[in-house]
Parts: sequence; structure tokens; C-alpha cells
Amino acid sequence: MIEYAAEVYENREKEIGSNDMRIVERLVMLKVIDELWKEHLTAMDHLRQSVGLQAMRQIDPLVIYKKEGHALFQALTDSIQHDLVHSIFKISISREKKPRKDRPRNRRRSLCSRAKKWGETILCPCGSGKKYKHCCGK
Repeated sequence: MIEYAAEVYENREKEIGSNDMRIVERLVMLKVIDELWKEHLTAMDHLRQSVGLQAMRQIDPLVIYKKEGHALFQALTDSIQHDLVHSIFKISISREKKPRKDRPRNRRRSLCSRAKKWGETILCPCGSGKKYKHCCGK
């Protein structure tokens, strides 16, 4: 099974490319760790709140907190490993061209339209030296 997984991984790396595969690995790792760490912190907070009830049973809450906290951390590391491997083998990459942002066709017009916000008694931003209301603001 390990040999098959290694073969599938190598084929995947050839398909994507070595550099792109490293980038994908980093991104997937960050995403998985981030999500699971948030869940772990929530679980630890719940544990902290519930461990106080153990004092009623004549059990040291600190001992229970350490023991349960360690178990939660082990579950976290196991989940990270499982989800990381699972995600790496299931992820797909598609290359799409980014659409170009439309730039204003006439830069002078876009600058002069901003001048309306400034008021009509200022110089025109087109560089003519005239006031806006006598140049582009007609």
C-alpha cells in the first residue's frame, strides 16, 4: 500500500511539477493546521471549563487537565497527518488566466471627472493650465 501511495504521489508531482507541488503542499498544510488548531483551542477551552467539576469528585483538576490535554493534542497531531495526506491526494489544480482589469480608456477624462469632486474653480488635472470649468468641465 505504501509503494502504491508513493507511486501515485510521484505521478501527481510529475503532473503538477515539482515547484508547484511544494507550493500546494505548503498551502494545504497551512489550511489544515489552521482549521484543526482552531478546533483544538476550542476543545481545550471546553476542557478547562469542565475540569473544575472534577474537584467535586475529589480528583485533582490539574492532573485531569494535563491528561486530557495530552490526549487532545495527540488527537490533533493524528488529525493533521490524516487530513494533510487525504487533502494532498484529493486536490486538483487548474490553471486559469486571470482576467485583466479594465483600465480607463482616457486617463485625462478619469482625472477630470475627479476634479468635479474637488470643485470647478481648481486647475484642470489634464495639465492644460486652465480652470476645470473652462477646460474639461464644459
